[in-house]
Amino acid sequence: MNKTSLPAGPRSRIPGALLREIWCDPLAFLTNTQQRYGDLAGFQIGTQRIYLLSRPDFVQSVLVEDNRLFIKSRSNDYMKLILGEGILTTEGETHHRAKRLMQPAFHRERLQAYSRAMVDCATQWSGQWEARQDSAPISLRSEMLELTLAIVAKTLFNMDFGERIHSVEALINTMLPVFRRTSLPFGLWLQKLPLPGNIRFNRARRQLDIMIDDIIQEHRKAKTDQQDLLSMLLEARDEDGSPMSDAQIRDEAKTIFVAGHDAVSNTLTYALILLSQHPTIETELVRELNEVLGSRPPTLSDMPRLTSIERFVSETLRLYPANWLMARRATEDYALENYVIPRGSIVLMSPWVIHRDARFFPNPMQFDLKRWTSEARESRPRFSYFPFGGGPRSCIGEGFAWMESILVLATLIQKWRFKTTPDFRLELDPYITLRIRGNVPIHLERRRNL
Repeated sequence: MNKTSLPAGPRSRIPGALLREIWCDPLAFLTNTQQRYGDLAGFQIGTQRIYLLSRPDFVQSVLVEDNRLFIKSRSNDYMKLILGEGILTTEGETHHRAKRLMQPAFHRERLQAYSRAMVDCATQWSGQWEARQDSAPISLRSEMLELTLAIVAKTLFNMDFGERIHSVEALINTMLPVFRRTSLPFGLWLQKLPLPGNIRFNRARRQLDIMIDDIIQEHRKAKTDQQDLLSMLLEARDEDGSPMSDAQIRDEAKTIFVAGHDAVSNTLTYALILLSQHPTIETELVRELNEVLGSRPPTLSDMPRLTSIERFVSETLRLYPANWLMARRATEDYALENYVIPRGSIVLMSPWVIHRDARFFPNPMQFDLKRWTSEARESRPRFSYFPFGGGPRSCIGEGFAWMESILVLATLIQKWRFKTTPDFRLELDPYITLRIRGNVPIHLERRRNL
């Protein structure tokens, strides 16, 4: 067993060259590294050893079987700047306690109320489009961000942000870009300097914290279950009967609020772009909606019969996983194949890379719903597809995100056709999630067959 050398991987004699390559186009860097050096590749940034694992059984080992030997990487410290000490950023017993306390908020009896709020918000959005007086294209990315913000405001806080939704979106968009800068060497140190971007970030974070704190206090005063996630967090009790602190509730609510809406808005945006590019698939989805729903809105009980919509979301998440990169830090030396990954090393696992691997998904760039038949799913290794992670740190809101994506798409596709403008070019912008760079101009056309 080789205990000293890195596996084959990208090297550079020019200081900072690899970091620059990763910074400029991380998706291309990850893809090229796997294709050139194989499923276990290694490289070094400064003194930091980094390993890219691109085989499903490697991913399963790190996320599931040997998860106790890994913690989240340094990027977790950067996420704490935005999200605080929430379920996404904590480790060990603190994380386990948070997950245990939050789990009831995602039980099926709660999902019924959430599902109604999702469909109501999507129906309201559809109505706003009908009231438009011009035929100019909408900005799909902005519309989906605001729609998912409206949904998370209703399901999390039982609130209608109304016109304030633009202000809330602006706060979040001010905070998210800091993640990319702080991932640089000395990033956390740079964040402490009185730079204009840091001042804007700190102001936006304080404003968001104050807003959420005020909402928490209003819920406490009401002393009633408002059938929302925040009510569940306020009612949650640990095994010894102790509740969450206000600070913990704020950070958990902020995590769901910021991370949850951003990921689903991306999925909805990609899905509607792909729908506009695949008219045969669009016909299949509309036929299913006709058969299952007719002209009525979808409900939670309809989801098992919306199989084509579910496959459509699955294939969208295959090509454009919101969670495009997962990183862990080894807490002790870890043997993998013929190498030992030293303690403190970072291992990277990329759904972006593995989801586009022809070994698991033939003709990977083809958008194909047949990949999601029962037979096709069973023929693939377990972690050839992992858009929500896996193991103890899998996304607690996975079921919520699936439900939101399916029900919102069903509601919108019932009423509208979506057509991108002829000059549209998809440009990706990988931050915390896999975002789209710039706006997505798209034309709406009212359906006549429902």
